[in-house]
Amino acid sequence: AAAPRSQSYREESPAAYYNDVSSTQYYHHSHHEEVDFSDSMPSLDFRVKKVADKLHSGCPNCKEIFSMSKRRHHCRLCGDVFCFACSTNRATLPLEGPEFDKPVRICDICFQDVDKGNFFSMRRYLTPLQLFDPERPDFDEEDGVATATNVSAALCALTSDLDSLLHNSSSFKEKVTIPPDVLVPAIIKHLDLRETSDRAIRAMASLLALGSIVMNNDFAHTVYIRGGKPVLDAMLALLERSGSDRRTLFVQEQAARAIFYLTESTVMTSLVTKLNSGSGDSSGAI
Repeated sequence: AAAPRSQSYREESPAAYYNDVSSTQYYHHSHHEEVDFSDSMPSLDFRVKKVADKLHSGCPNCKEIFSMSKRRHHCRLCGDVFCFACSTNRATLPLEGPEFDKPVRICDICFQDVDKGNFFSMRRYLTPLQLFDPERPDFDEEDGVATATNVSAALCALTSDLDSLLHNSSSFKEKVTIPPDVLVPAIIKHLDLRETSDRAIRAMASLLALGSIVMNNDFAHTVYIRGGKPVLDAMLALLERSGSDRRTLFVQEQAARAIFYLTESTVMTSLVTKLNSGSGDSSGAI
């Protein structure tokens, strides 16, 4: 586990605090040894589920309240509910099941990807990530969309897609169409709950690694701007988690990996420039 932090960390700069010796040494040590602990976090099956009516009082796209005259309609790609006006598109999806033998309803948001041939849009993972409330983990039905189990499966599938792009980033712009200020908050909100934190830090580490490869610092910037110190502290808590089992070591490794990319010099320099220029909302920044 990482060494205890200095009691005077609040007086240090963000870069100095979060790029401390313990985190970078841990990252380079684990990378150098090339010990693979990934089997400690097995794959989970993810499938799109239809959102329960109680999870939305209004259309998530146009914000109009549902009523007898404005009814709910499910998007067959992301599973979320929309009003008729925001889900008039239909497309044939290359998915299994008799339902997909003919064109199915697609919301306006998902159709932006489908219309470009991206039939397996990452947007389908957003539905459980955004709807699940870590402070009310039992709000949805046991087999519903907004559950810790489904969030973990969505994070697992998202990580798999991101890792594929790490090996071939040429299709980054076509595949990662969710804006950083939407995707990053949807992931980092799950860092505090034990049932989802392991998968969340795994996904965040892969996203930040991908951002570094394609030279896009917006994902890292969003962690600072939208998450701020509480999120970075959550990452450090995972880095310092007690235990020596393979799962704990893998989670520690992913936390160190995320912190490593967050504290790259290009990230810190461009973040300061962005905040000084006023081009980023600094309300949540540390």
